[in-house]
Amino acid sequence: MLGDSCYLVIGEERCIDVMPRDAFEEMASELMRQARNKEISLNRQRALAHSAALVTLDKQGRVASRVLGEIQKGTLKALITAAVAE
Repeated sequence: MLGDSCYLVIGEERCIDVMPRDAFEEMASELMRQARNKEISLNRQRALAHSAALVTLDKQGRVASRVLGEIQKGTLKALITAAVAE
């Protein structure tokens, strides 16, 4: 289940993957750990970060807003509240 928000990322064969927020954030943390330990290249981590877009969903599961870059928790809550209210 995606909940109120999820991530869209460029995945295998240049397809768009839809990932639950928790799964994406867990994967991103693991990639950061691997990059710090030089288990993977920084380019792999950058490719994921570059392609990721956080989206909020309305009651019907449609994309209501898209966030590129860093976002404050309060701003995300406001976007979700507005999308769910529609």
